[in-house]
Amino acid sequence: MTHRGLASAFVVVSGHAEEAYGPVLRSLAPGSATLVVLMGIGTRAATAALLLAQGWPEDTPAAILFSASRPDAFTWRGTLAGIAAAPVTSAPGVIVIGATVALADRLQTADAGGQRAAAR
Repeated sequence: MTHRGLASAFVVVSGHAEEAYGPVLRSLAPGSATLVVLMGIGTRAATAALLLAQGWPEDTPAAILFSASRPDAFTWRGTLAGIAAAPVTSAPGVIVIGATVALADRLQTADAGGQRAAAR
């Protein structure tokens, strides 16, 4: 969620009710933190539109982690402008928006003693 030089903070919101997450998102300077949206798959287009209207760049990296705790987990990666076009599924998901998402391409997963570890 954070990485030196990219993001020093993260904000977690519940995305199912705009009246709750809207004031928080409107208070964030564009790109000032990594944004994590829980329960926001159904409102992802509105969330993206709100952030874009607040000046967040269209090419801000974004990811949706679908079914993260399940064997059938999968990840969509793209941009803030493309979140609305991400796969439509009934799977639960967590949305992550911010510069740190771009690090996923540079990270590789290693197996160390039965535990999963991320390495650069």
